[in-house]
Amino acid sequence: MFLKWLRKAPKRVYSPPKREYSLNPFALKGAPPPLSDAVKSDIKSQIRSLPDVPKNERNFAVEEAIICVQSGGDLARLVWALGEIGVDKKRAATIARGVNRRAGALQDVERQSALGFTEAIWKYSGSPCFRGCLPDDKADELDTLHRNANNFRFPINKGLLVGSAYTRPGLDWGCKCTSTPIFPELDD
Repeated sequence: MFLKWLRKAPKRVYSPPKREYSLNPFALKGAPPPLSDAVKSDIKSQIRSLPDVPKNERNFAVEEAIICVQSGGDLARLVWALGEIGVDKKRAATIARGVNRRAGALQDVERQSALGFTEAIWKYSGSPCFRGCLPDDKADELDTLHRNANNFRFPINKGLLVGSAYTRPGLDWGCKCTSTPIFPELDD
C-alpha cells in the first residue's frame, strides 16, 4: 500500500471524448482504407511545423491527427488532443480543419490517379477561401485567384497554376475548393 502511494500519478491521462454513434442498420460497416505513407508523412510535417504544438508533445499530436483522418475526419478528437497539450480551442479547431482538409485532398489525388484519371476540373466552393487563416487582404487576393480558377482543367498529378505556384483544390490551409475528375473515354 505504501509503495502505491509513492508511485507518481501520470500528469495527463489520454482518453479521447466519447462519441455517440447511431445504430443505423443500413450504415456501411468495416474499416476505412488505410492512409498511404505520403499522406502520413504530410500530416507529420504539418504538425511538426506548427509553433503552437510543444516539441515534446508533437508525436502525440501526430498520432491523434492520423487517427482523426483515418476515422473519416473525427475533428472533435483532434481538437480535444490539441487542447490537452495546451493549444487554444479556437486555434485547435483551425488546425484540425486544415490537417483534415489537406489530407483529404491528398487522398483524393491518390484515389483519382489509381482509378486512371489524369485530368480534373477545379470547382470553387462558393464560400470564400482562407477566411480566418490569413490576414484579410491576403485572403481576399487568394480567394479571387481561386474564384477565377473555377471550371479550369488541370492535370491531377501536377495541379493548376494559381497565382505563381501550382496547387490542387483543398491543398492549401483554408481552401474549400474541390475538383471533379474527367473520364478519359468521355473527353470532349
